[in-house]
Amino acid sequence: THELRVIVQDEITGKSASVAINIQTVQPESYFYLENNNNFNNLTDTSLNFSAGSESSLMARLFYFNAASADDLDFKWYLNNVLTDVSGTKKEIIPLSISSNLPKGSQISLKLDSINKKAKKDIYQRSSFKTNIFITD
Repeated sequence: THELRVIVQDEITGKSASVAINIQTVQPESYFYLENNNNFNNLTDTSLNFSAGSESSLMARLFYFNAASADDLDFKWYLNNVLTDVSGTKKEIIPLSISSNLPKGSQISLKLDSINKKAKKDIYQRSSFKTNIFITD
């Protein structure tokens, strides 16, 4: 847990008052949003269906207790368990270009590991999210 304590001092009377609240530490959460018309407003399911030859992008939205922005986090993207370089883009977005040679029924595993740069060793500062991409036609 994290304790937040506020103390107020009256300078005239010298009296003070304080209050403290405890905020429970929880695991960070990650979600993927699919691009549609240049917007990332579509929350994905645990699996996605794509046609061979199609293109899109996924954005990861990460919810950490003490991370103010994506710049506070390290991102590691994996396609079929292979670390994938997504340089040249925003690190929370992975562009997807599905090969037209993939046969119907193919499956691609996509995983994102994120780590809070401030506290890498704390298990509450790590998040992992997986989805599967299926080629439907």
